[in-house]
Formats: sequence, structure tokens, C-alpha cells
Amino acid sequence: MARETATRSRFVRNVMRIVTGQGYDGIEIDWEYPESAIDRDNLTHLLRELRTALGPVRTLSVAGPGSDWYGRWYDIEAI
Repeated sequence: MARETATRSRFVRNVMRIVTGQGYDGIEIDWEYPESAIDRDNLTHLLRELRTALGPVRTLSVAGPGSDWYGRWYDIEAI
């Protein structure tokens, strides 16, 4: 879903429809776990698009890795 711009955008639109329709104050992403540079970049794109769509009032949280091994493909500075 996150690899292609079109499917990522569709996902963000659908998430926002649910968030708005249900009155949620935010979302959490739990991607276990990025396993390559491509995954890292796709996760970063997804989180940026979600952050923009959610705006400044709603929260965006990410379930993070518990160790360096699982966290090696997270671009912490970018996200």
C-alpha cells in the first residue's frame, strides 16, 4: 500500500474519512517492521502524508521498535 503514490493517497483519504466521520483525535501506525531502504522511504512518505492530512490538532503516533535491530530502517530525523 505504501509503495505506490496512488494507493498511499487512497489509504490516507480513507483513514481521514474514518477519523473525521468517527470524531477520532488521531491515529497510530504500527508497521512491524521496515526491512529495507525502500520500506524506510515508503514509511517516511506515508507518515508525512498522514501528518499533513491530520493537521496540527490531531495526533499521529507510531509504534516504535524495541531495539536497534528492528529500528535500523526507521529514518527518525525524517519522521
